[in-house]
Amino acid sequence: MSPEEQFPETVQGLLRRAAETHAGRGIVFVDEDERKYTWAEIESLARGLASGLQARGGVPGERVAVVCQGLRAQVTAFFGTIIAGLHPTILPTPISRRRLEGFVRHTSQIVSVAQPRFILVDEPVKEVGEPLLEEAGMRGRCEVERFEELPADADLLEPYEPDPDTIAVIQFTSGSTSAPRGVVLTHRSVTANVRAIVEHLEVVADDVGGGWLPLYHDMGLIGNLLGATARSIGLVLTTPFNFLRRPRRWVEIMERQRITITAGPNVSYRHLLERGEPEGKDLSAWRVAIIGAEPIDPELLDEFSDFFGRVGFPKSAFMPAYGLAEVGLIVTGIPATGVYDSIEVDRGILEEEGKVVPATESRTSVRIVGVGGCVRETAVRIVDELGDERPEGRVGEITISGASLMQGYFNNEEASAEALRDGWLFTGDLGYMHDGELYVTGRKKELIIFQGRNYYPQDIERAIQSIEIVRPGSIVAFGTRRDKSEGVVIVAAPKDARNTSGIEAGVREVVADRLNLPVLDVILMESGRIPRTTSGKLCRGRCRDLYEEGNLT
Repeated sequence: MSPEEQFPETVQGLLRRAAETHAGRGIVFVDEDERKYTWAEIESLARGLASGLQARGGVPGERVAVVCQGLRAQVTAFFGTIIAGLHPTILPTPISRRRLEGFVRHTSQIVSVAQPRFILVDEPVKEVGEPLLEEAGMRGRCEVERFEELPADADLLEPYEPDPDTIAVIQFTSGSTSAPRGVVLTHRSVTANVRAIVEHLEVVADDVGGGWLPLYHDMGLIGNLLGATARSIGLVLTTPFNFLRRPRRWVEIMERQRITITAGPNVSYRHLLERGEPEGKDLSAWRVAIIGAEPIDPELLDEFSDFFGRVGFPKSAFMPAYGLAEVGLIVTGIPATGVYDSIEVDRGILEEEGKVVPATESRTSVRIVGVGGCVRETAVRIVDELGDERPEGRVGEITISGASLMQGYFNNEEASAEALRDGWLFTGDLGYMHDGELYVTGRKKELIIFQGRNYYPQDIERAIQSIEIVRPGSIVAFGTRRDKSEGVVIVAAPKDARNTSGIEAGVREVVADRLNLPVLDVILMESGRIPRTTSGKLCRGRCRDLYEEGNLT
């Protein structure tokens, strides 16, 4: 049997093969005192939950909203829902009772779009089910089920084997620039992307994945969970809360569990750099550190490699990559054995003409990190406003085609038609190609246009990071109008709330000096109060909306 035929085409097939070939490997749940469940045990738990959903009257094609705080509950619910032929949507859980009202208001919008048959909750968040039903207007059409109370007898399971072209999962986008949308992924598209991931990363049996990204995010679900499942390797999972609260413990776990592969956006590596404290540790097992989900900060890569290099982290471990939920996860990436590259380009020409020209000493420059070439069965084109392909070295919209493309957005024909055109996904992201490699410059919706020039917010934010009393990774820049004036608004978190003197003047000076932009306003906020997506990315659009409503305080 050829390799093409051997790779499963359904999510059930991935888990089944993992259960048969696990050799004692499985998932270590950090929130359960690092208890390990083998892949065979995971499959058994999932089959039991699937039988419980069937016993409650669930039928193939219906949806299940998974609102569970426990990681094992999330994993079991995800696989169990699919085994029963229903379609899971994993949703976040409230951070605290104090924020319950806002959580219900936001999450109910997703529930009303997903129209689930069941809302599945576990013991720690059992109180959210009924309010979600009420707020979403789903009472009488949806039932709240407790994870711990579902009957779980795998012997009573009625086997269901889906067609690879039927829906596997509905993954809601993070909403960094728009309202969340339900990305509909078939079994075939999911497994095609998972195969691209494990082949591009050259995953082998001895690898151990490790992640803190939630399973309601594509990096957490498709990359961490299903990537590990596809090769039945070990996987260590912690929660975003635990990672952010105790990064030192995560470094200890990485050493103890010999984690070889991680993934995250800029903010996760910035957090480890500032608070991880790797001294005395041995992280030489760490061979791949995927970084993506937003334009990559080249200075962060340098700082992280220098600091963690002292405990065994090689610069070659960094794998800048580009991807999005609408294709499962990955689109491009640096090869597992390669070293990333970056280009210093003339900022003025880039902003004025959208053209990539090497920087000269006489002009300001900006450094852009390459995110590699396309993975298997995937193609990228850069197009202009009319959809015509742009030549190499010219900035345009990134479009994608391939085996992993979504079916569309759930119950949203208008958005689906706008995004999918003639077999290509129009991403809304901007970038250019150079020597067969993609370079991402930003988002169309986040561009700051001032006096005919296009400014990328991340360039402004990186410039402000040079102010020592401002917290790196907690800076937002967006363009707006106020009365008859236009310019940029800066939201920034002080490193020390007791030491804010001079921040506003420093911000205005840096932005004017380096980018010749007027600053209309500077808002100082605690880092934890700045709006972010589920993966920790800054929500520039949400910040702008709140500011213009007068509610960014």
